[in-house]
Order: sequence, then C-alpha cells, then structure tokens
Amino acid sequence: MGPNTELFSWMMLYCMAKGIYIQQEGLTRQQRRFYEQHPKLPQAWRVVKVEPKFMSEHSEGEGAHHSYRYDVIGHLRFTKHRVREGDGVLVQKDYVEWVSPHQRGLSNTLYIPKTYSVESGKEIHPRFKRYVEGKTLP
Repeated sequence: MGPNTELFSWMMLYCMAKGIYIQQEGLTRQQRRFYEQHPKLPQAWRVVKVEPKFMSEHSEGEGAHHSYRYDVIGHLRFTKHRVREGDGVLVQKDYVEWVSPHQRGLSNTLYIPKTYSVESGKEIHPRFKRYVEGKTLP
C-alpha cells in the first residue's frame, strides 16, 4: 500500500470507530468578542472525545433492553461464520462486516441524541488490533 492509501485507510477506521464523539467547545465572552472583531479566523471549535466501550456477549436468545431511542454510527463488526469448504466440511472463518448507521430502541418515544466525551488510555479491542496488523483477513 502506498502512503496515501494507508492514510485514507486510517482516516476511515477513525471515522467509523464506535467511541469517537465530537463536541462543540463553549467560548468565553472575551473570546466571542475577539472573534466578532476578527471574522476571518476560524470560530467553531470542536473537541474530539474518544471513549470506546466493550460489551460482553449475551447468552443465546437474550437481548439488551433499550429504555430510549438512540443513534448508532456505522462500524465494523468482527464475526465468525461457519462455511463449507470445497470438500463439504464445515469450518469457522473470521469475517469483517460493515454495519450501516441505524437506530436502536425504536419502540420508545423518548429520543436522546448522542453526546460525546474522550478518555485517554483506553485499550484497543484485540480482534481489531489483529485486523489492523493484517493477521485477520476479511
């Protein structure tokens, strides 16, 4: 891969990450007045917050209960599927799937838009680390 391809790949991985949020930073009165006097300067500051969350897997047939409706961004899903090989033997293979953006908790009337915050020092999920290192092929 060339340097531009790697950069694009990392940018897409960053944009799809589950725990990355963007929050507008409030300005003080003094800062607002300064920007009013200097309209050519960039004014809308955003803070990128990162807080990945790893959930334990539910038992078969058991699902999570949602008490409100919320948005889910598009993300990668690392799964295993049983597939038949050429000789008809079933084997489990790792796959990486794209999950489109959607909403959860559709049966609830209360809608809470997503808010974001970043915490440093979070661990990268081991399966994602293997995927990025090229040890897991889609």
